[in-house]
Amino acid sequence: MRERNHPAGSLPDETPRQETPMRSWRTTLSAFGPAYIWRGFVLLLLTPMTVNQLNLPTHAQTSWEVTPYDIGISITLEPAPELHDHLHERLCSMLVSQSRVLVGPAWSVTCERTPKTLSYGCLRRLKRLSIKEIEELYPEALKRDKTIFVAVQPTGLGFLLQVRELDARARVWGRWEERQVLHSGGLPEATVDAVIDAFSPLAQIGKPVESEEQPSEAAIKKLFTVRFRAGALVTRADSPVLVGTGAVLQPIMRRNDRLGLPKPGGVNPVPWTFLTLLDGEGSERVCRVHSGMRNPISGKISRRVDRLALAIKPVPRSTRLQLRSNSDAERKLAGYEIYSRQTSQDKSENSEFLGQSDVEGWVTVPLGPDGPGSLRILYVKNGGELLARLPVLPGLEEEMSVSIFDDSARLEAEGFLRGLQASLVDRVVEREFLVARIRRRITADKFDEARKLLNELRSLKLPSHLAIDVANERGRRMTSDARTQAKINKLFSETDKALRGYADARDVEQLTSELDAAAQAETTPPAEPDAAAQAETTQPVSP
Repeated sequence: MRERNHPAGSLPDETPRQETPMRSWRTTLSAFGPAYIWRGFVLLLLTPMTVNQLNLPTHAQTSWEVTPYDIGISITLEPAPELHDHLHERLCSMLVSQSRVLVGPAWSVTCERTPKTLSYGCLRRLKRLSIKEIEELYPEALKRDKTIFVAVQPTGLGFLLQVRELDARARVWGRWEERQVLHSGGLPEATVDAVIDAFSPLAQIGKPVESEEQPSEAAIKKLFTVRFRAGALVTRADSPVLVGTGAVLQPIMRRNDRLGLPKPGGVNPVPWTFLTLLDGEGSERVCRVHSGMRNPISGKISRRVDRLALAIKPVPRSTRLQLRSNSDAERKLAGYEIYSRQTSQDKSENSEFLGQSDVEGWVTVPLGPDGPGSLRILYVKNGGELLARLPVLPGLEEEMSVSIFDDSARLEAEGFLRGLQASLVDRVVEREFLVARIRRRITADKFDEARKLLNELRSLKLPSHLAIDVANERGRRMTSDARTQAKINKLFSETDKALRGYADARDVEQLTSELDAAAQAETTPPAEPDAAAQAETTQPVSP
C-alpha cells in the first residue's frame, strides 16, 4: 500500500503500472483513508431516508421540479424613527427563517434593501410600477425567479404594509397584498404572512393528454399536463408551492433567444385563455384549457419557447367588461346580450343572463357562485347570433376591454329583410282575401263589384316587385368585412328563395278570364231549339 503522507506536490518513486478498473477504484478509495470511506457509506445510507423525509418522488423527476425558487425580497422602509436599521435586519431574519419553516427547501430566499433609485416608487406607487422601470432601475430583480417588493410606511393608525410579487421568468406582476399594522412589533409576522400570500406558483405546460373526449387525432387540445416549479421539494401539505383542484392558471408564452434570454416583447400571456386544475396531487397535474381562441396552446414543444402557467389569486370583486368593435376600436357595442356559465356547470342547465351592454359598451361581471377564483365563461350574443366565447376571472382586473366582431351591419340587414318578409306575408294574405271576394262576386253575378275588386288586386305589389327592392337593397349593403358580407349575402339569398316560392301574376289573369266568361254568358241569350228536332221529339212512337 502507498504511503499517504508525502510532501506536497511529490509522488513516491515507483513506476506507474496498468491496473484493472476494479484495482484503480480500490486504490483510489485507499487514498482517501478510512474516515472518508465511512463518511461515504453513512451518506449512502442516509440518502433514501432523506428522500422520504422530503417526500421526493424517485421517478421521472426533472430539474424544473427539484430546483428551488430563487426568491429575492426587497424591503423599503420610509424614513421614520420607528423604521430603523434594526427593524430591517429583524424583518430579513424573520423572512429567511420562517421561509425555511413554512416552505422548506422549495424556496431559496435572500433579503436586501431596495435600491435608492427605486425606493420612492415602491413607497408611493408600488401598485403602478411597470416592468420597464424595474428593468431600468433594478435589473438584478429580473435575474431571479421572483422578486417580492415590501414597502412599509407610517400612518396615523400605525403602519401600512404593501407587498407585491414580480415573476421575472414570466415577466408579470403577481397579486397585491396590503396590511394595516398597529405596532412596529407586529410588522415581522405580518410581513411573513403577506409575502406568502403574495406568492404565485409557476408551472410548465407539458404535452397534451389523451382521453375519451379528446383522442390523439383531435385538432383542438383541451387537456395538458403541468409541472410545478420545485414541486418535488414540498415538505408540507399546506405549502404555497402547490395549489389545489380547481385552481386557475394563466398561460404565458416566453420566446427566448439563443442565450435563453427573452426576446424583446417575447413574453406575453395567451389572450383570453385560462387553465383549471383537475383532480390529482403532486407536482405533475392535468389541467383543462378554457379559451376564446380556437387553438391557443399548440401540442408541439419548442426549445426556444417556454410555455409557462402562473397560478392566479384574484381580488374578491367584480369586473367591468367593455365591448368594442374589432374594425373600429372607438366604436362601443351597445345592446349586446351577455350570458354566463360556470366551468363545472352541467350542460343541461340554462346559462345565467348577466344583462346587456350599455351605451358605452360596459357590462358588469360579478363573482361566481363559488366565490373568488371561480372562472366564468361568457357568451356574447346579438340578434340571436353567438359572436364570442370569453373566459373571464372576476376580480383579476377591475376593468377589461375586448374587441369582438361588430355585427351591427348584419343586424341592420336582418331587420330590413324581416320587415320585408312581414310585408310580403301581409300582401299575400290580402291578395288571397281579394281573390276569394272576387270569385264570390262572380258567382253572385255582381260583375261590376268584381271588376272593382280586380282592379284593386292589380294595384297590389307582387313578390316579383319586392324582389327588385331586395336586389337594390342588397347592392347598398356592401361592407369591407368578409365575414359580415358573407352573413348578409346568406340572408338576402334566403329571402330571394322565399320570394320565388310565392305565386306570381297568373291569379290576376285567371280571374280576368273567369270574369269575362261569366259576363259574356250572362249577356248572350239562349239559342232557339231546332224545329225538326222538336217535331221529332213530339211525334208519338208507333207500337
